[in-house]
Amino acid sequence: MDLKINRVVRYLLVGGFSYLIEMLSILLLKSAGLSSVESVAISFWIGLVAAFILQKYIAFQNFDKDIKKISKQLSLYLLLVLFNYIFSIFVIYLLDKSLSVYLLRTLVIILCTLWNYFFYKKIFNS
Repeated sequence: MDLKINRVVRYLLVGGFSYLIEMLSILLLKSAGLSSVESVAISFWIGLVAAFILQKYIAFQNFDKDIKKISKQLSLYLLLVLFNYIFSIFVIYLLDKSLSVYLLRTLVIILCTLWNYFFYKKIFNS
C-alpha cells in the first residue's frame, strides 16, 4: 500500500511540475501575440516531452533500457497523448469565448490526469 501511495504522490508532483511548465508556456506564447488555441496547441507539446521523461523515470520508476520496451511505451504514450491533445484543443475551441483559457486548460488537465494515471500504470509497468 505504501508503494502505491508513493507512486501516486510522485505522479501528482511530476504532473504539477509539468502543469507549471505548460502554464508558463501559454503565458509566454500569449504575450508573444498567439491566440489561446495556438498557445495551447504549442504548450501541450512542450509539456509532453517533460512529462514523458519525468513520468517514466520519476513517477513510475521505470528504467527499462530495452529499445523494444521503450518503443512500445512511447507508442502507447503517444496514442494517449494524441487523444488528450485533440480533447484539449476541442474544449478550448468550444469554450474559449466564455471561460479563461487558463481555467479551461486547468480543468482539462485535471480530467486527463485522472484517466492518464491508470493508463500510465499499464504503459510503464508492462
